[in-house]
Amino acid sequence: TADSATAQEILRRFRALPAARLALLRTAAELAPGAGCDLYWVGGGVRDLWLGASELDIDLVVDGEIEPFASCLAEALGGEVRRHPHFMTAEIAAPGNVRIDLARARTESYPAPASLPVVAPGTIERDLERRDFTINCLAIPLAPGFGERLIDPCHGLEDLAAQRLRTLHPDSFRDDPTRILRGLEFAARFGFELAPTTLAEVEAARAGGWLARLSPARLGEALRRALGRSASASRVLRRLRELRLLEAVDRSRVQSGGVREIGCHGRYPQLYAPSP
Repeated sequence: TADSATAQEILRRFRALPAARLALLRTAAELAPGAGCDLYWVGGGVRDLWLGASELDIDLVVDGEIEPFASCLAEALGGEVRRHPHFMTAEIAAPGNVRIDLARARTESYPAPASLPVVAPGTIERDLERRDFTINCLAIPLAPGFGERLIDPCHGLEDLAAQRLRTLHPDSFRDDPTRILRGLEFAARFGFELAPTTLAEVEAARAGGWLARLSPARLGEALRRALGRSASASRVLRRLRELRLLEAVDRSRVQSGGVREIGCHGRYPQLYAPSP
């Protein structure tokens, strides 16, 4: 549990959330005990409390069976549930264009490089430790103890303060190469730098050809997300070229994987020229 000044400031900002957002989280917290689970707000939304983003993702981790809680919350909000039982996740689309992502606290294992994970139930600590970067391994308990503390098992607060992106283990990009694209998008959007160890892991992933092992569908979706923000797309593309990652992926895959359809290929053709 984190008790630093940074953690206390994040909790202060949590308590000062807009009334509608705070009411939604409190509704979820009040339903959790009846569904037999503990509940946590995790990941990007908690991170963005510190970064000052105006739109905060609602990613909730359920420590217990996800199905009863998802059904109760959707009914309470007048929303609809889309379930993904293979991955122990669900999404709720609620009125007002509100989206809530739910996941059971879980562990992951990867049978092969760039494969989809095999998931199993786990604790909140193990769930946080399976994530991509330390800055996304933060959690605020909602039930029990609504917003009373912040959990930071991977020292993400230190990396937030240092404006640094750091993976959780050396095989992170081997397990899931889409994390590379996600990391470059975070770096471009937030103005962060990759930690030296993480930069070395990117180089190892390029040398190992891990990105090229992704299916065209997964690669295309990852590129679409990485290049989906007009304010940061050019910086992401430039960094991809600097790190020689565009050359690590078949060009036809890059072009069919979402770059053209979001308009970046035509806007930045010079970034696709061969590196000197």
